[in-house]
Amino acid sequence: MSDTRRLALILVSILLLVGVGYYLFQVKSRIISPFSRPAIVTPTSTTLYVTRLCPSCHRVDQYVTARDLTKHLDVKEIETDTAAFDQFALVARTCKLRPIIPLIWDGKTCLQGEDKVIDFLKNL
Repeated sequence: MSDTRRLALILVSILLLVGVGYYLFQVKSRIISPFSRPAIVTPTSTTLYVTRLCPSCHRVDQYVTARDLTKHLDVKEIETDTAAFDQFALVARTCKLRPIIPLIWDGKTCLQGEDKVIDFLKNL
């Protein structure tokens, strides 16, 4: 193998390792440690966790908007708000649920999925 090819292979390997390390660091920094997690604050209203790209979240949002339920809900966009994402992950873990959206939480009840969330909203 020529020196040029060997050097190119080494550089590609280094860049690959740096990229993987950076990605893993970013993912690890988003994981909440059980020793340093923030306390769950009981919400003053029902909290709905959503993202913009989720089709189920979009349908739930349409339901909320059509019935003017925004005054009863605290809708949190977890895709762009890291504090909301951290609270969402903590709520899901506290409720012993996988972190799936949409998720609605009123301080004592956690429900996930479009159908369950809409059924809950029908009783607001």
